Amino acid sequence: MFKKSIFSAFVCSVLFFSKAQAGFTVTPLGGSTPSSLAANLLGPGVVISNVTYQGTTTSSGTFTGGSTIIGFDAGIILSDGLAAAVVGPGAPTGISNCNGTPGDSDLLTLATGATSTNDATVLEFDFVPASNNISFQYVFASDEYNRFVGQYDDVFGFFVNGVNEALIPGTSTDVSINTVNNCTNPIYFIDNSNGQSSVACPTTRPSSGLDTSMWGLTIVMTVNAPVNPGVTNHIKLAIADADDCYLDSNVFIEAQSFTSVNTNTPTPTGTLSPTFTPTPTNTPTGTLTPTVTPTGTLTPSDTPTGTLTPSNTPTHTGTPTNTLTPTNTGTPTNTATPTCEMHVWPNPFSPKLAYNGVVNFGCLPDNAMVNIYTLSGELCQQVNEMRGMATWNGTNKNGSPVATGVYFYVVLSGDQVLARGKILVTNSS
Repeated sequence: MFKKSIFSAFVCSVLFFSKAQAGFTVTPLGGSTPSSLAANLLGPGVVISNVTYQGTTTSSGTFTGGSTIIGFDAGIILSDGLAAAVVGPGAPTGISNCNGTPGDSDLLTLATGATSTNDATVLEFDFVPASNNISFQYVFASDEYNRFVGQYDDVFGFFVNGVNEALIPGTSTDVSINTVNNCTNPIYFIDNSNGQSSVACPTTRPSSGLDTSMWGLTIVMTVNAPVNPGVTNHIKLAIADADDCYLDSNVFIEAQSFTSVNTNTPTPTGTLSPTFTPTPTNTPTGTLTPTVTPTGTLTPSDTPTGTLTPSNTPTHTGTPTNTLTPTNTGTPTNTATPTCEMHVWPNPFSPKLAYNGVVNFGCLPDNAMVNIYTLSGELCQQVNEMRGMATWNGTNKNGSPVATGVYFYVVLSGDQVLARGKILVTNSS
C-alpha cells in the first residue's frame, strides 16, 4: 500500500551513520552468509544445520552495544524494514522502509485482522538439542507504537517445530503490538514514544528516552520451548509487515542465548512455572476424585435427576429464543457491508498529482462517514459518503493543506467501524 520515499531512505541513512559512534551499532548482513546469523545465536547444547534465509541484505544483521537500550549487549536483528534504522533517535513520523519482499503464510496466521503480510525477513535452520527444551532471549520493538495500538499489528513469530513460541509468559497469547502495550500487559512494555498516543490506548507513562528510533519495545522476553532431544528439530524466526509496508518493526535475539541444557528445572519457564504451581491444585482434584465415588452413591437418586429433566420442558419456553430470529433484522448490518470491496486510491496521495486533487474512498455504504486523523489521534477532517464515494482533498477542518506525512482514516457506518487504514500524503509535483 505504501511506498518508501527517497526522503525516508535518506533520513534513515543519516540517522544510522550519525549515531553509529554512540555505542549502539548495527552491522547489516551485507555479503555475510545467513549461517553467520544462526551461528551468532548458538550457546551450549545445540548443533545447527541447513540454514535458509528470506529477506534482503539490509533487513537483518548483527548488533552490539545494546545493553542500555535493548537489555542485552549483542545479538542479531531481523527487520521488516531497514535493520540499521533502529539506531536512534527516532524521526517525528517514524521510520519506514519497504523492502519489496514477499510475506509469510505462517505469520499471516498470527496477524489478527490482516489480510496479507509483506516485507518478511525469515531465518530458518535445523538443530539437534542436547535436552528436551531450548531457550533464548529476545526483544520486540516497533514504530507502530503507540499510535496504531488496536489497529495495526506488524507480526513476528518463533516457530519451533511449527508452533509459535513467542508468547506472553504463562499464556498462549502471541506477543504483538496489540497484546503488549501501555494498556495490555504493560509490565512487559517500555514506552519510548515521547507522548505519542492512540485512540484505543492513551499514553499514560513518560517516555523512557532510549536511544533507538523504535517508539516502543518489550522488556527482555524468554522463549522456552519443548523439543525432541538428540534428533533433528526445526526453528523459524520471522517478522513481517501486516497489510502495508509503513513503519518498521524489529526483533532482537541475544547472542549465544540459543541453548539446550540438561538442567530443565532452572529453565526460564521454570521461573514462570510458579504461576503454574497452582496447577498442583490438580492434585487436590485428585483428592476430589474420591468424592466422585460419593457421587456414585448419588446415582441411586436418579429420581432427582429425573426431576431435573422436567425442567428441560421449561427450557422449551426458551422458544422465546426463537424471538431471536429477529436477528434476521440484523440484515440492516448488511446495509453496512458494501456489495464490493472498499478501496482507497491513490495512496500515497499527492494533492498536486492526484486526479481532481483528491484521495478517493470507494464502495461505501449509504450514509457512511470517513474520519481522517493525525498520527497523534487528532481529528483532522471528516468527509461523508455520496453515491457510494467519499473524497478528501488533503485539507484540515480549517481548510488549510495538511503537512506531508502519514494520516490514518476510519470508515464508519453509524457506530460500526467498517475499515481503517493509513494514507501517506506527499508533496510530490
